[in-house]
Amino acid sequence: MDSVSTSGAVLGEGVEDKLREFLLKSSFMAHGGIVTDLDGTAVHEDQGRIYIPKPVELALKELYDLGRPLILNSLRFPLSVLRTFGKDWHSISNAPIPTVTMNGSQMGFVTKNEKDEIVFEETAAFPLNEKEIIETLQIVEKLLNDNIREILVFYYPRDWRMGEIIWTPVAEKVLHVKEKYTSALKSGHILE
Repeated sequence: MDSVSTSGAVLGEGVEDKLREFLLKSSFMAHGGIVTDLDGTAVHEDQGRIYIPKPVELALKELYDLGRPLILNSLRFPLSVLRTFGKDWHSISNAPIPTVTMNGSQMGFVTKNEKDEIVFEETAAFPLNEKEIIETLQIVEKLLNDNIREILVFYYPRDWRMGEIIWTPVAEKVLHVKEKYTSALKSGHILE
């Protein structure tokens, strides 16, 4: 009989045996760590609400209790992580959470500051260099010169507190963009 995972999906034949064998033959149980994706994996969304499912929460708690390091890996920007599930995850870990955001562009810890607020503490960042920025803006300029107006430019400042900045060349679309991308609306950064 196949086993059922916490998400309800049936695991393929022999998967549990292979996992058990890996745990017995490797040093994972003593020295292993976990890197996890977030959206659709460790956090779920239902009608606009982002949450950590109870089975995932229990598994995380057990991993933390075992002393296993766990690293969050997300395409999200730091402020999005903090606003959506950072506080809940931090309450499970009860410690700073190593976090890789924006495909490795900004890394650090989700932690609490001296005011007991959830914050992102950067440890490394790999921002675009001047040449890369100019090349990107040249592409946007070419599109505009070709009269293409269906453009959104997303900008993520190194200062994570600024959140997400979105630019559209069409002033009439600003309201629509604000409604569609509420992450930018919350920080008030949509530019015409």
